[in-house]
Amino acid sequence: MNRQNGLRDVGRPRLRRIPPDGHLRAALGAKGRPLLLIEDVVTTGGQMVLSVQDLRAEGAIVEHALCVIDREGGGADVVGAEGIELRALFTMRDLEQYTA
Repeated sequence: MNRQNGLRDVGRPRLRRIPPDGHLRAALGAKGRPLLLIEDVVTTGGQMVLSVQDLRAEGAIVEHALCVIDREGGGADVVGAEGIELRALFTMRDLEQYTA
């Protein structure tokens, strides 16, 4: 039980690097578990799609993603075509309004 919110901690999948390039990660213990994919910035969505494919290959259930900034480069549509609902905290349009 988490003392702060009273919710049971179900644990987190562990991440490990996969050689040879060290950039790719696979989730261990993700099989059959729903995961939320979180990115800082999404432009085309290409990297997010690759990550989702890797996670699904490990058996994870990935249906939702969150990013801090959607640069509105078509990423939401690309990710949506993979069956992922992408939510952004800010879009480029939002940021341009605040800086204008």
